[in-house]
Amino acid sequence: MKTLNYNGFSNTPSTCEYGIGDIHDKTAIVFYQGAMGGTSITNMIEALTMHVLSTDLQGVNPAQVRVFEHYAPSLNPLAEWQEVTFLDKGEIQEDKGIAKKLIELVLPSSNTTKQWYVNNPTWLPVNAADLVIVSVIQ
Repeated sequence: MKTLNYNGFSNTPSTCEYGIGDIHDKTAIVFYQGAMGGTSITNMIEALTMHVLSTDLQGVNPAQVRVFEHYAPSLNPLAEWQEVTFLDKGEIQEDKGIAKKLIELVLPSSNTTKQWYVNNPTWLPVNAADLVIVSVIQ
């Protein structure tokens, strides 16, 4: 599992952990919210996902990636596990700079050549079969 430090709302220092694994025929990214301090993973999910796509998963099309959120039970979340799907996703074109600027603003360390965008998230419950798989990704 890796730790990801990011700038949340109002430039608030924030942290989460994430793991990458496989689920069925796709790559899975699981973001873990342990302690609440700063901006939550739910509120920053697009930027966090874009960071992982542009660093650890560089070259992997977001259409081949599934994203999950996990909140520690100690946080008393409404849902401990959720899958996040994005209505819009693709490669950031060189002449389209706003998504790259967002990534740089939130995660200043991401300086890669090929970057992906994701947008319009929807949160869904995780079915029991998928939960068995994603709950061990670290």
